[in-house]
Amino acid sequence: MHVGATTVSDRLAKKFSRNIKERVIEIALFCAALVSVLTTVGIVYVLVKESVLFFTHVPILDFLTDTQWTPLFDDAHFGIMVLLSGTITSSLVALSVATVTLQKNPRVILGYGAGTFDHEFEAIGIDPEIKRWHLVKSTALILRKVWQENAVDYKDEFYSFEDVTIEPKPVGGPVPFWYCGNTPASARRAVEYCEGWMPGRISLATFRARVDKMAEMSEAAGRTPPTAAVIPPTSVEATREEALRDVNVDGLLTWANKAKYWVKPPSGRFESWEDLEGVLIAGSPEDVVEEVLKFQAAGCEHLVFDFRFKFDRFFEQIELLGKEVLPKLRKAEVTA
Repeated sequence: MHVGATTVSDRLAKKFSRNIKERVIEIALFCAALVSVLTTVGIVYVLVKESVLFFTHVPILDFLTDTQWTPLFDDAHFGIMVLLSGTITSSLVALSVATVTLQKNPRVILGYGAGTFDHEFEAIGIDPEIKRWHLVKSTALILRKVWQENAVDYKDEFYSFEDVTIEPKPVGGPVPFWYCGNTPASARRAVEYCEGWMPGRISLATFRARVDKMAEMSEAAGRTPPTAAVIPPTSVEATREEALRDVNVDGLLTWANKAKYWVKPPSGRFESWEDLEGVLIAGSPEDVVEEVLKFQAAGCEHLVFDFRFKFDRFFEQIELLGKEVLPKLRKAEVTA
């Protein structure tokens, strides 16, 4: 009986001890939950209090619909849509381009330009004080990060977001980001943060000067020069005369003479279609091959034929390109 009484007593002691431990754990968990609830209540209180104070000065309609976010300016604006649209736009571009790489693999290239006319950006509410090329740089940096990392935090004077992850990531790594423009500044920015540079209309002499300058700047920066590309307006016909018939040469001459940073012809002005060398490619298949090889000799690694003057015969131009121009171009490259 003495042994049995001891066993019962031990069991009761262990049960009591276990109950005490469980009670302590319950109290600890309750305190932790209480702290969490009180913290949440405190955060909500501060947010509500500050929001009420904020919206006594800024109408909520302006907050939701204003297209400017300039809280530090004398004429302050607090349009939240600018921040939201920037984040959403960057994320959608990153996701869309990454998804395309699943189909096209590393063949995808993303080209961005800063635009030409300030009034176009003012029309959609972008503050004229904001330099458009700064937005391009922000976009390049954002895309590069979200294409390689998860839970990305980013903040600059234009965009701000936290914990953003996009899936799928691009096949083969980040998609090449090319700066599109023909000014000296566009070439400089390409060297600074891009993998390529692609002007639209540009004279061959100016293209050559930009490529040489990019090589010089790249060497100073200790990097490989950006891929040099070009997209000249193109017209392919049996003869050069027929090809020029569909081209607004006078308009191109006027436009070229307004280009402040182009290398001018010896006369100092663009006066004939011969002065527009590189600005357009027009002629027979043999003429087109000759012009392409000139760009190649100037450092061009990627050329896109722009058939904007031939929209009514677009597919015919594609067929001429495939059947007459490309075979001759491949043969000329092999010979060279």
